[in-house]
Amino acid sequence: MNTSDQEKRQISNLPWEDSVWFIEFTLDENFEQLGVALAGSKATQSPGDVRWRECHFCHIRAEQRLLTYCPMCQAVLYCSSECRNEDTHGSSGLTSHGFWCSKFLSYMEDTAKLSELPFEFSSDTCSPDFDASKYRSFLKDKGKHIDLDNPYVLPVESCMLDDPLSVDSESSIMDWGSYYESRGIDLSSPIAILLQWPLTVFFIIKHLMNGSDFDHHINIDIIGVEKEVELIPVFKELGNLLGDRVIDIQMFGRHLHHCVREKVWTISNVTITVHNQLYHKHSPHHRAPHLVIGFNAGLAAYSSWIPTIKKLKDMKVPAFFTDYCRSSIELSSLMLQDHCDINVSDPVLNPFRSPIRTTSSDHDLPWFSNAYIFCLEYT
Repeated sequence: MNTSDQEKRQISNLPWEDSVWFIEFTLDENFEQLGVALAGSKATQSPGDVRWRECHFCHIRAEQRLLTYCPMCQAVLYCSSECRNEDTHGSSGLTSHGFWCSKFLSYMEDTAKLSELPFEFSSDTCSPDFDASKYRSFLKDKGKHIDLDNPYVLPVESCMLDDPLSVDSESSIMDWGSYYESRGIDLSSPIAILLQWPLTVFFIIKHLMNGSDFDHHINIDIIGVEKEVELIPVFKELGNLLGDRVIDIQMFGRHLHHCVREKVWTISNVTITVHNQLYHKHSPHHRAPHLVIGFNAGLAAYSSWIPTIKKLKDMKVPAFFTDYCRSSIELSSLMLQDHCDINVSDPVLNPFRSPIRTTSSDHDLPWFSNAYIFCLEYT
């Protein structure tokens, strides 16, 4: 692999070295591929602290009382029949387990489907018992870029080939298995944990938008960003996969670190600009997007999404969102109907979801980063 001098200068000028996050670029001699190693004080993919269990209703911990699953959904933990009955019958609507119990049973039936991934490590990382200590051991076994003071740093031993794929190869990439095969990456590599973001964008463009006939340029707005700003270099792979196009990505989020605010990066055929503000507050003079994406959005959890969704509705721009679980999407759908008079599509299982299951203390529902994709339906 030969990285151009200009690209090396662009990479070396990334302002991560003086911040709490930094990106280290390395050349992998075995694969002749461009590797990305992340380090810093913030997790790229964190399953949480060493897992404890607690009652879904009163939050008493397992060491204080024996916990059992709801006998109907087999998903939610309770410390007593009193807590289960109160949670099920003591309230109504969205706060009641009675509303969610049958839905949770359906969601639990998705566990096998969500865990059906081709990686050699899938049976471990998709387990409901895959807590932080196991994640730490997993990373230690998988790579050489390990910060033992921060076990959530992802080691990356092979990432992106320098040359873009051919147009024919683009259409053959449908899931992690076909992507790894096209790139010549061994199924023991955990690089999917990072590449879930650019590959999800690729899947939306090539398959959910039916390969829309974009011009030479593709303008993408990524909204509600958080950890995505730590992963700017991996979006180079989106440029590799769509190598005959120039990609302009604008990222919007608030409370972003000063080292990325209002900065512009150019990596190969991808330009990324980061804006430290909410999307609906951004002045409308920036170029019109072909596509808007929000990763792991949790639309119902934040009232600030409402004016953003209303702006998207006025713009009539294709807008796609991902989420960890179907329950969050259902809540988002109800919120959008009530506050924005807008519907969402049925969620699609994302073939480029994270291979790391996200665990919770009070339930065993299958949560995965970028697990499902849905879009806004304009009338």
